[in-house]
Amino acid sequence: MKKCNFELKDIKIEMKNYPMDKSKIKSLPKCKFIRIGSDDVETFRWWLQKVPNQMKYVKLFALDADREMFTIPSNLLNAPQIMETLEFDIWCRADFSDEQFLNLKANTLGFRCVNITDQGINMYIKKWVNGNGVPDFKNAILRTNEARDINKMIRGLECRQWQGDFENEEPYFCRYFYNLYEPERCVQIYSKVDPYESLTLGVASDWVLIYKTGNKMEDNGHTYSDYSIPF
Repeated sequence: MKKCNFELKDIKIEMKNYPMDKSKIKSLPKCKFIRIGSDDVETFRWWLQKVPNQMKYVKLFALDADREMFTIPSNLLNAPQIMETLEFDIWCRADFSDEQFLNLKANTLGFRCVNITDQGINMYIKKWVNGNGVPDFKNAILRTNEARDINKMIRGLECRQWQGDFENEEPYFCRYFYNLYEPERCVQIYSKVDPYESLTLGVASDWVLIYKTGNKMEDNGHTYSDYSIPF
């Protein structure tokens, strides 16, 4: 660290009791990718404060703590290193509010929900539908143990249930999605800006999946939708 003058672009930390009071690291101004494993909220906070506000990737995960119980609080999640990052993954409970969820800048994200409501998910999708969503949105994976009501999530939205005509029209895409994620119910939700663009909303007992799967394509003057899963 001393030799490179703290100019690391990518760093991974997995340590229960990092000696923050003895550390010589004041900032990591060149860092764009950070992965932090800890069982202590203050360790997450300390490291996030060392990196730039706008990151390309942030991953936070508990080490030995129960990921079903260990919770990252809302005030830490409000840090710009989370709210403004392009991609993040949090492998424990994350206490985002609906308002925070709606203002995230990430186009790829995943976390275990604490307080995200079905209405909040509905508003998040509506932003994208109306052309106000995150640029180049790919997916949002919300892990949850709560009972979810997909009808509340799609209220006021133009959508097609997969069961029936859509599955018959796109059998390979639907089968691939089902095999990967095993959702109990899926719908396709269409953009008001461009109806050839669409999202897939899938709901299972422990997941809410929002994927940008419908993509506008043109071939010899013919415009159509091509369906695929972004990775």
